[in-house]
Amino acid sequence: MKYYEGFDTVAERYFEEMGYTDERKCLFWLGVIMRVYDFAKGNSRKSPAMDSFHANPNRKSGFSVLMLFQRYASEVPEELAKKFISTYSEKVEEMAPYEKEFDLVGGYVSYSTFVRMGKTFNTFEWMTAAEAEKRWNLNEGTVRAACARGPLAEYVDKGLARKSGGTWLVSDIAMQEVYGDEKKDTI
Repeated sequence: MKYYEGFDTVAERYFEEMGYTDERKCLFWLGVIMRVYDFAKGNSRKSPAMDSFHANPNRKSGFSVLMLFQRYASEVPEELAKKFISTYSEKVEEMAPYEKEFDLVGGYVSYSTFVRMGKTFNTFEWMTAAEAEKRWNLNEGTVRAACARGPLAEYVDKGLARKSGGTWLVSDIAMQEVYGDEKKDTI
């Protein structure tokens, strides 16, 4: 079963912009875990994990987040399970059922959308290598070399940098993570 790590960057950016607490992140990652499980079970249109969750009469009066995680944890990649574990605390269980469900469903739907859109959420901006070099005040060829065999190469695997024909395209997320904030022209 495949988990697309490019989603990590999109999710972390979303968490930062929305001011997510660890409790909300925990529930979001649980939703992602349930969707990865569902994708692995066959047709991407089917959703056995979410369907069984919605059919549970206890979901409106209260449900154990940890028990739900344990149900699917062995079926997902370890790096994804670690995201849930690193944000879990007793505070998650104390949340109101509707709050838990809101963030859980948010993670489920967000990951589903990410995969169905070809892992290209429009939460970042694409630019050519030449545009990136100009915006970050880098020497010509720096970004192309970084994408091919340098610090941006890992972002190719994450879907945040790619080659289109003979032109390298890079996301603003990858550029910010490797080169910091965009450099403004100084005269």
